[in-house]
Amino acid sequence: MGEIMLGNIRFLGRNKSRGSFINNNKDGIRIHASNSNILYDNNMTNCGFVLEGESSLDWESHTIATNNSINGKAICYLTNKNGGKVPTNAGWVFLYKCSNILVENININNSSFGIQLLFSNDNIIKNNICNNNYWDGLNLYCSHGNLIVNNRFKRNEKDGICLISCKKNLFYNNILDSNKEYGMNFHGSVRNKILNNFLINHKIGLELSSSWESMRSSDHQTISRDDYYFERDSYENIVANNSIYNNQYGIIIYSSSSHNKFFQNMILNNKIHKNNHLIF
Repeated sequence: MGEIMLGNIRFLGRNKSRGSFINNNKDGIRIHASNSNILYDNNMTNCGFVLEGESSLDWESHTIATNNSINGKAICYLTNKNGGKVPTNAGWVFLYKCSNILVENININNSSFGIQLLFSNDNIIKNNICNNNYWDGLNLYCSHGNLIVNNRFKRNEKDGICLISCKKNLFYNNILDSNKEYGMNFHGSVRNKILNNFLINHKIGLELSSSWESMRSSDHQTISRDDYYFERDSYENIVANNSIYNNQYGIIIYSSSSHNKFFQNMILNNKIHKNNHLIF
């Protein structure tokens, strides 16, 4: 049975939440493998929404009204939309099966996540600031052909940018600084271009590794679930003209990830340079 968490309170099954005030939790409202929940007029401070799912209904069936707020800013929860622009006063952006959406000039701080794309293709993410969030600044899951340019992701508790099974995205001229775990963390993601970015002051600047989804499988290159395919390894990515410095590890490439290309990157002052994987 799915569940919904409001602060530290756990509810099972389908639920309605109205008029709650939730402060200073890592996850203000967490919905896990549950569908058709109704949320409106909830106010979160220094926390936000977390949606976790195992099927499309777990992500797209909720009613999450725009009068829910995070740090006084509106929620932007979009599903199955083509075209349009996210309002600049958004306190959290969640796109599911969306395309041709412009996410621009948004400042998201002290939320759970900043910007999330799931099964969303051909969107533009530019000139945004996502700092001091409890999870990732930007999280992409099975999302392809997106442009991510001129953004800043700083001091997020997990990753600046995290990709899982994503293809052919362009990351250009972004600044990733002092995120607690990774600057960029790619799992089973292929043919992406990472160009002219700054990755500084992380535990790991950039990592190319296997997908969590495909770790459940055997040695097949891809696995499928709900008519979607998940890549096993990160391969054929292009990493060029980036500045990667003052990290503990600059770049980690797991042995299962191959045929990635690196050109003219500045990799300096990273503390650890060798172990069983390819590390720079």
